[in-house]
Amino acid sequence: MYGLYVCINMLVYVYITRVVHFKMNFVKRLSESPDLNSIPSIYAYTTNPNESPVSNSQDSIPTIDFSLLTSPDPSLRLQVIQELGDACKDWGFFQVINHGVPEDLMNMVVEKSNEFFNLTDEEKKDFEEKDVLDPIRYGTSFNSKKDKVFCWRDFLKVIVHPEFHSPNKPVGFSEIMLEYSKRTREIVRGLLNGISMSLGLDQSCIENTLKLESGLQIFVVNLYPPCPQPELAIGLPPHSDHGLLTLLINNGVGGLQIKHNGKWVNVNDTFPGSFLVNTADHLEIFSNGKYKSVEHRAIVNNVATRISVVVANGPSLDTVVRPAYELVDEERCPASFVPMKYKEYLEMQQGNQIVGKTCLDCVRNCEAVNPFEASRLPLPLHSLSFSLQALSCHHQHRTPSALRVRSASDDIDINTVVSDETTHGTVSQIEDDNPDPPPLLSPRPFRSHTR
Repeated sequence: MYGLYVCINMLVYVYITRVVHFKMNFVKRLSESPDLNSIPSIYAYTTNPNESPVSNSQDSIPTIDFSLLTSPDPSLRLQVIQELGDACKDWGFFQVINHGVPEDLMNMVVEKSNEFFNLTDEEKKDFEEKDVLDPIRYGTSFNSKKDKVFCWRDFLKVIVHPEFHSPNKPVGFSEIMLEYSKRTREIVRGLLNGISMSLGLDQSCIENTLKLESGLQIFVVNLYPPCPQPELAIGLPPHSDHGLLTLLINNGVGGLQIKHNGKWVNVNDTFPGSFLVNTADHLEIFSNGKYKSVEHRAIVNNVATRISVVVANGPSLDTVVRPAYELVDEERCPASFVPMKYKEYLEMQQGNQIVGKTCLDCVRNCEAVNPFEASRLPLPLHSLSFSLQALSCHHQHRTPSALRVRSASDDIDINTVVSDETTHGTVSQIEDDNPDPPPLLSPRPFRSHTR
């Protein structure tokens, strides 16, 4: 009987800490409980034993003077474009100064964002998350429907472009958000023009090819309250961002770490009024791997609330993103990624657990990995191109030149990835000159490595 009693009590504890908390509490409310001395088990984050250490290096993150991108002096423009390219290649992260956005506006954005989280639960209830592409989403953790371990984080995500959305509370938040989103889009446009030139492309290549005029822009506020056991919790686990560039400001409380040269680096010493910018997955895809999306994470503390305001900037949702044609050479530099619609990638990343750069691995060309391992990687949504590419690579260790496929979802020719010959096929009809390929290995399901 005693054993049954203990078992029932354990089940009740699990129900209270997991189910009841999930239904009733956001982490802000939980952190404000006067009786909270330890974190519920659902927040207990186990660090990967192979995780990279935190660096003691005093290396400073690169600084980009935005005003020099439009300098009348060609030598200064050339210099800052070179610095921008080096920052994207070596760090995937930099701070931007002299950008023209008033510091008062940046401070007001943080202040109004904090006011949103101070609204009553009833006032915020209308914005609670449902679908990953809902225009306004208020939620907790990363994806509370899928996360096995919750992040010590509440968030607000708002799509502000190509159509502008905003919560109707607090007063003035909508107007501030609208002005801020316009200003940051101009910064992103200027940076991407410079990045295009640093890649040896036309200035407007990224802007035009990826349809930035109708590109997706998401305004995100992250709230990380004080945590009684910060060493056991995580604000956001290691991950890279979707899209092209992410701009970030915060309330002055540290917690952001980026991975540089295999070690985690604390981002602390930055210029007042600067933007922190990181490269994202679709810039890595478009640059054919020349510029890497940076892996980063958020840690928490037991003293002060950290607020970060992030603006994620990507292509238009219907854009099929692939390496730039000018950066692909089948002999010397083949395409490192297969084409995929930005919307599909976004749904795949946001609809699952957040796991390092696993989503980007889904669209890697199997030429970049062992072909027998490539077939085991998780499949992109609605796309067979990755499996077909792996199948082609299996054909008695042949190169992919024997196979060509037309994607059913995009109706696009994946000739930069699988072939440059004239034979065409569809998902249901594949022409191949090798009659006896070995069987394709079954793909592994999408899963978390550390969480």
